[in-house]
Amino acid sequence: MINDCKRLFRALAMFSLIFIFSGCNFYDVPSSLIRSPKLSKNEEFEEGDSVDIDKLRILVQRFMPKGGKLLEESKTSGKKNILSIDVDGDSTNEIIVLFKDDSNFKKGFFVLKEKDGEWIKIYERAVEGNSISTLKTLTVKNKEDKRFLVGYLISGNAGTDFYLYDFKGDNVKEVSIGRWNRMDIINTPDKDEDKHFVFGAQVNESNRDYSSYVIGFDGEKFYGAEDFYYDYYTKNAEYYKGELIQEMNNELIWYYYVESQIKSKQYTKALESLNEVFKHKEDKKGEPTIQVGYYKFLILKARALNGLGEYNQAIDILNKIKDIGALNDNDYFHDEPKEYSTIDIYYELGISYKALGDKAKSETYFKNAIEQFEKLSLDGSFSENPTSNILKQVIYYPLSKEINK
Repeated sequence: MINDCKRLFRALAMFSLIFIFSGCNFYDVPSSLIRSPKLSKNEEFEEGDSVDIDKLRILVQRFMPKGGKLLEESKTSGKKNILSIDVDGDSTNEIIVLFKDDSNFKKGFFVLKEKDGEWIKIYERAVEGNSISTLKTLTVKNKEDKRFLVGYLISGNAGTDFYLYDFKGDNVKEVSIGRWNRMDIINTPDKDEDKHFVFGAQVNESNRDYSSYVIGFDGEKFYGAEDFYYDYYTKNAEYYKGELIQEMNNELIWYYYVESQIKSKQYTKALESLNEVFKHKEDKKGEPTIQVGYYKFLILKARALNGLGEYNQAIDILNKIKDIGALNDNDYFHDEPKEYSTIDIYYELGISYKALGDKAKSETYFKNAIEQFEKLSLDGSFSENPTSNILKQVIYYPLSKEINK
């Protein structure tokens, strides 16, 4: 549950170096082309009437920022650069204009709203990127909390920066929801009103191998949305099962495969998969194309055993690898501090002892996990960027839940 986050800090360091711009558009979320705009107090277009495009372009150009031009439709979500969307939830559509500034390679949007018969610009935002790949309104905290989701594609390798914009109130609020190679909307309060906005996010670690997260956002804080793990990670497990047919010696694929099985509560299957991994490692049949440390798989085994209620077996495994400094360095994750894994070990020990009714030991290990997390946070082991900050909240969420119970 916690160890899914630490891999990303390695990827984030790469993201800061990768800024290769391409024309790929991974997120084609259609929106409506502007229709029936009211261009002045006395001029309206009814449904079915033809729109005076020349007047519309004059309106748009009047508010275009210096150096800005309409973004090519090929580099927009829905292949449109002028849209009509209700971004503030007042049941009246605003005009959204997508633009570019070739002088600094920025892409952005501005919002026009009609007030008292006149159009005014209420917001403008531009960031470096190749295209605007996502535009969508959605609800976050509840059905009334409507926000505007925008994705700025950097490149297929570097990913897309996603932001939520809240147009309610006098000041527009922008919240980063991270940089991801893939992002899927799993839930909004419109779908399940008892749940918040939840999204699945993936980072490309190697070739077609992705570290995956299911993240909830309550409008203020991010957390691991465990209620939605089953369906998401069941599909993930099927994906990696197919990948293993082509790359049986890739231990990173095995790692994500087993992890997905655990998160979708396929604990027995996870142990069967781990037996194959350990057999391969011990028999040394063929060199792994990507190697993952033995102890990483032992932590996964302890998690699976905890899931099956085999708590004493899990404790035996975890106690053997608590001395993190003595563990193998020959690992895909070699460039991250081993203390990341200590958080996992302490947390799983806390789960084991809690289930066995040993409250004192469980609380000790949960506190140890939090102390280790806070130590890593203070000494700068975690990257300081929006994605890392989101994942720190995701790491801390299960720990804080256990301590505050």
